[in-house]
Amino acid sequence: MSSTVELFCKIFTSAETVASLAGEHGVESQFANRMNLIEAGGNVTTRPVYIEKDNYAASLRNYMGKTLNSLFDGYIALGRNGAAAAARTALVSFHDSHGIANTYGLVDAAIPEIAKDFEAWVKRNGHVTVREHDLVGLVFGASKLLEEYLEGAVQWGELGTLNYKTADILREMSADGRGSCNHKFNGRQRRGVIIETDQSKAKKIKDWLENGPSVAVAPRSPP
Repeated sequence: MSSTVELFCKIFTSAETVASLAGEHGVESQFANRMNLIEAGGNVTTRPVYIEKDNYAASLRNYMGKTLNSLFDGYIALGRNGAAAAARTALVSFHDSHGIANTYGLVDAAIPEIAKDFEAWVKRNGHVTVREHDLVGLVFGASKLLEEYLEGAVQWGELGTLNYKTADILREMSADGRGSCNHKFNGRQRRGVIIETDQSKAKKIKDWLENGPSVAVAPRSPP
């Protein structure tokens, strides 16, 4: 005899942390939205109720079976719609308390910090080319450089996750918010990421002192 049921929640157990799931910079949103975490420690063999492995496991199965059967009776009494609503409320409440992001945080929240550190790295290692007319910096081959930077800056298990965030990191780093795209550079189009330099910041201050702030005036509508 077989039956089919809807699946709402799965239990995954591990004796070790899973580096590819949660690293120093947090977890991906897709995991954070679906996964919970309960961390436990100790050794079951030191528990007073632990006598022998097989008996201990049998006792746990009996307890879980009786508890679940009791819950099943309550859900059946609620009817399909009522049971679905009650189960949804229970799952949401459980996730609010035990969501994995509560422990590790979100990768997306760490992107500004990663972008700031990467920008400092490209400047420190001479990967910035200054544009002549406005003195802003351009980083060419930014995606490849980011890959190189991450290999030396983060744990191995996080590389896959953060490499998927390349476009987000480059957008965050870029002064124009566009990330890696085509820019006119010294007379020709080149693909790169625009960043502010000490020279461009000084030029903006100088222009402001000499000419005042730039104010855009909208044309007046005809009467």
